[in-house]
Amino acid sequence: MSEQIAVAVAPTTMALAGISKHYGGVAALADVSLDIREGEVHALLGENGAGKSTLMSVASGAVSPDTGSVTVGGTTFAALTPASATELGIAMVHQHPAVMPDMTVRENIRVAVPSQHLGGDGTVAMRGMLADVGCSAHLEDRVSSLSVAQKHLLELAKALAVKPSLLILDEPTAPLGQASVELLFNRVRAAAERGTAVVYITQIPRCVVHGLARRDRWHLGDCRKRPERRAACAGRARAVRGSGADRRQEPHHEGPAPARGVPARGSAQ
Repeated sequence: MSEQIAVAVAPTTMALAGISKHYGGVAALADVSLDIREGEVHALLGENGAGKSTLMSVASGAVSPDTGSVTVGGTTFAALTPASATELGIAMVHQHPAVMPDMTVRENIRVAVPSQHLGGDGTVAMRGMLADVGCSAHLEDRVSSLSVAQKHLLELAKALAVKPSLLILDEPTAPLGQASVELLFNRVRAAAERGTAVVYITQIPRCVVHGLARRDRWHLGDCRKRPERRAACAGRARAVRGSGADRRQEPHHEGPAPARGVPARGSAQ
């Protein structure tokens, strides 16, 4: 008699269903579906032009799909807007930081972070936000004077400050040094432990495997390409945390976890 093992399935934070997006006659996304689960880190893998950022721009309300739906908290939308996505607890750190260069760090935070997360004049909270992600910028610094890495860390600080239900990171490690990368991974782990769903967009699976699998147990979905068309692929790095009987136990690995295919549903041209 085969033994049946119960596996806990985390609630779905967001479900993208049948998402298609065309620019002119070019299909950026074609019938793509993805479930993003609470407390898990999902690696969205693919080369340039695979549709990764477009799909997550749909998730964050920056892009409206031609067809498909977005379901958050049991409510289904034809499309989100940036304002509605923020209200739903969705935060995205873009590959190219969405900062206002002519304003100070303080002013950038004021614009992006609701006052209830700052308290008083916000100075103490803002300094804490920056320190938490290793950003050495001063509140009165002009953002135009910051390095690319510091701008990325400022973006990350703003996103984490609102304690999002869904955190999307688009190629977050590209401009960062090793110390900042380690700090970023630590913050991602902590956010997932609090129940935040995380989507990590990258071209380099090794970055996810080595950075996020070192201390935890993960399944890494692989990214497959169909010979007749490029597939928009969602590789899920799912944390298997805890040791209770309700979770399937996997052997611990110092380094890459064994890959298990999570085929993408849909394609990008």
